[in-house]
Amino acid sequence: MRSRDTDEKLIKTAARLGSPSVYRLAKALDRPYRRVLPRVKTLAAAGRLRLAPALKGGRTVIQVLQPKHTKTVLPAPFPVTWSRPDGNVPVETELAAVLMRPSFSGLLDASRRFGLDRVEQAARELAEDADWNSRSRADAEHVLHNLRIGHDRAARQN
Repeated sequence: MRSRDTDEKLIKTAARLGSPSVYRLAKALDRPYRRVLPRVKTLAAAGRLRLAPALKGGRTVIQVLQPKHTKTVLPAPFPVTWSRPDGNVPVETELAAVLMRPSFSGLLDASRRFGLDRVEQAARELAEDADWNSRSRADAEHVLHNLRIGHDRAARQN
């Protein structure tokens, strides 16, 4: 149980079951307990799940709960600020780095992490700067336009 899809399936199954024990979650996933428990612990350490002891039938079991906070800043899949591997970079610097070398995946990731409005605001601020290459500016504006269309369509469907 190591892939991202499997982790997402585990999280969704735990949410669907309410607050299951690890045994119940393993049974619902049709996986052995000894395989599920380490993944649950890893996801809990990453803040994607919470673990809490509970008493059931005189025995202590580990319940799997949803995290208290629902919005987290996701780690970037590729560090655009590679010179600071500790990740101690201001948001404006990271957004500027993504906008200076725009790619669809980079801008999509930034919009998921910081919000599309914040990325568009950073693009407007950067547009006032004379150092922004006109080609990368046009590419970034094109991608942001397409992301806005997709964002609006998704909002209409919900």
